[in-house]
Amino acid sequence: MLDLDDHTGGPIKDARRIGGTHWHEAQIRENQGLGRNEFSSSVKRELEIISSARRKSSVPKSRAKELIIIAKRFHGGLIDAGDQTMVLVKEIIFSDNAECSSVIIGGGSVKLNAWPTNPDGESLVLVATIECANLKKLSGFSSIPEEGVLYIFSTYGRSDYFLDDVTYSGDTSELELMLSGYTLVIMGNSDSEIVSPNESIPKVHTELKEREVGHDEYPVFSMLTNTPPNGVSLPPDLQKEYEFVMQLYSSDFPEPFKDIFYLTDAVGCLLLKKDGSGSGLFFVHTA
Repeated sequence: MLDLDDHTGGPIKDARRIGGTHWHEAQIRENQGLGRNEFSSSVKRELEIISSARRKSSVPKSRAKELIIIAKRFHGGLIDAGDQTMVLVKEIIFSDNAECSSVIIGGGSVKLNAWPTNPDGESLVLVATIECANLKKLSGFSSIPEEGVLYIFSTYGRSDYFLDDVTYSGDTSELELMLSGYTLVIMGNSDSEIVSPNESIPKVHTELKEREVGHDEYPVFSMLTNTPPNGVSLPPDLQKEYEFVMQLYSSDFPEPFKDIFYLTDAVGCLLLKKDGSGSGLFFVHTA
C-alpha cells in the first residue's frame, strides 16, 4: 500500500519508491528550464506539466479535474478566456509615490565607479533603475537579484542614427554588437554617486498595475512580465540562460525622450540571467 498525498490524492512515492506528484512536477519544471517551484508562462503548458506529473506518480484519474482546478487557482499569472489565453502582466505606470517605486525611469546619477560609454566613446544614457529587493518581492522572478540596485543603460543621440546599434531581432551579429557595450545592464558597485556627463532623462517613479494581455496582442506599453511579448524573437539557447523580465515602451518616457529607442513605438527589452547574478541583456525591438 502506497502512502497518499493529501493534496493530490495520489501516492507520496510511486511504485518504484521514487516520488509523488510534487516530486515529479519539480523534475519536469527543472528539465524545462524553470525553477523547481516556478510556474510556466501559459495555462496550457502548466496543465501539461501537472498532467505528466500525475501520470508518472499514478494519481487516480478521478482526481484529474480537481488537479486542473488547483493548477488554475495557483497559477494566477494566466487567465482562460474562451479559446484563447489572457496573460496577466504588471503594467509600469508613472507615480508620485517614491516609496512604492521599484522601477525608476531615467535619472542623472548612479552608484558606479565610472559612467559607462559605448565602443564609440559616447556616454550611455541611464534608461531605468531597478530596486532589486522590492521588484523581486513584487514579481517573484528568480532572475532578479535578492538585493542591490540594477542600472539599465542605452546608446542615445537626439540627432544621430543609432537604431542599428541597439536593435536585436535574433541575429547573432546583433547580439555581439549589444554585448560590446552599446547597451549595458550593470549592478551598482560603489558607495558614492556619480553624475551623468550629458543631458539625462527626467527621473520618474513608477508603480505596477495588473493588466490582461491577449495571446495575439502586441502590447504597446511598459510592463513587467516573464513571458516574451509577441514579435520578440529569442533563440532557445538564449531562453535557457536568460529570463525575460520587462519591456519599456518608448512613448511612455517623459519629454523630450519619447524617442529614447529611436522610434516612438519601439520597445526596450530586459533579460536577466536565471542565476540571479544581475547579469543581463537590454535591446530594442521594433515592429
